[in-house]
Amino acid sequence: MKKMNKKGFTLIELLAVIVVLAIIMVIATQQVNKTIKKSRADSFYDSVQMIEKNANMLCAQNDKLSVSELADMSEIDHNGETVNDEDYGISISGNQVTVTAKGQFGNVTLTNYYSTDGKSGTKKIKSGYTVSGNAMTFTADCSTTANTSGQ
Repeated sequence: MKKMNKKGFTLIELLAVIVVLAIIMVIATQQVNKTIKKSRADSFYDSVQMIEKNANMLCAQNDKLSVSELADMSEIDHNGETVNDEDYGISISGNQVTVTAKGQFGNVTLTNYYSTDGKSGTKKIKSGYTVSGNAMTFTADCSTTANTSGQ
């Protein structure tokens, strides 16, 4: 009798490879999603720093803050796309400015990525900033009470 030369894989072997690949894909997808959210949080933090600089510049010019002027000054360009009022909300109470993540930043909970004590693997933020959910608050350097008109 002639010996048969069997080449190829059995169905069980193919299924085992598919299961292993599926597990690897699930793990990789979760890691990529974490990285994307952290990048968005970092981008939002950079935007808040720019808004703070703009608020302090407005205060230096006329000792008044208005939401509309601050929003107009704070259109920040990220990779050719303008980050505008749809991406963050600005509210002013006295000289306290709160910037809330919306739009492309809206699904990021900033408290997962920033901490004032730097523990638990979170990034320590600039002193004077307060992080709450998806908002950051800072105090502008205004010597007089800010103007909240134009909201």
